[in-house]
Amino acid sequence: MRILVVEDEHKIANSIKKGLEQELLAVDVVFTGNEGYDLASVEDYDLIVLDLLVPGMNGRPISGEILSSDDKSITVKLQDGSSKIVLLSDKTQINKATSVTKLDLKSGEKVAVFGSENSDGSVTAQNIQLNPQFRGVGSSSASPR
Repeated sequence: MRILVVEDEHKIANSIKKGLEQELLAVDVVFTGNEGYDLASVEDYDLIVLDLLVPGMNGRPISGEILSSDDKSITVKLQDGSSKIVLLSDKTQINKATSVTKLDLKSGEKVAVFGSENSDGSVTAQNIQLNPQFRGVGSSSASPR
C-alpha cells in the first residue's frame, strides 16, 4: 500500500510517516497543499492523509458534475445533491489528460476542485481536474488517486 501524507507540521508528518513505515507501508510526505496536489496528480496512491488547513489550500476538495459554467465560475453538483459555486481566476490551473482551458469546463463534465473556501460558501479554485479518477466515494469530497 502506498500513502501520501500532506502535513505542514514537520514533527507530525514525520511521526505519521514513522508509524506507517513500521507497518511496512510506503509513505511519501509533502508539506504544502500544492505539493500534495502535484504529487497526487502524477503518482498512484492508495490513501491520502490530508491536513485540511495545510498551506497552499484550505478547506476540503470538492468533486462532482459541472451544472453550468461561464468565464468566471462553474457550478458543481456534489454527490449529496447540493451544489457549490467555484470561482475561477487567471491563476486557476485546469488539468485533464492534456492541458485545457476554461472553455473545456462544460456541463456534465466530472471535476475535482482544490482551492480555498470563501465566507459566502463559494470556493476560489487553485486547481481543477477534469474527469478525475477516484477509488473511494465520500459524501461531498473524495481524494484524487
